[in-house]
Amino acid sequence: MGISSLLLFKRGDSAPANDLLRDLKKICIEENLFFDSDEETYDSEGTLKYTRVYISDLPFRENYSRTLCFSVYDEPYEYQFVSFEWDDTKNEYFKAVVSDDFNDNEGLLLRISHAILRSIRQQKYG
Repeated sequence: MGISSLLLFKRGDSAPANDLLRDLKKICIEENLFFDSDEETYDSEGTLKYTRVYISDLPFRENYSRTLCFSVYDEPYEYQFVSFEWDDTKNEYFKAVVSDDFNDNEGLLLRISHAILRSIRQQKYG
């Protein structure tokens, strides 16, 4: 059984999937990481609704076990909303970025997560 991670946004406040994808590509360039994506799904207006992203700190062919896989979603997206019993605000949250198993790649996940959050913060607050 693998361990996954989530990047949550308050319902209605998530970053568009297209912006997240752009940011991930930029982060990989800045952080000297390897990037690939596939499985893009668009709605009838041409808005990116889902994509699968692969990021590694080593070339993909050299070490597949260093690759992190992320699913990136655009709000709203079926089954991507979650709420928590312990959250007294009763807010719902949107799972915008979901990683697959990151076991043994915690350092790389932390590096990418920090860069994503930093990028979102800069966009929101300048």
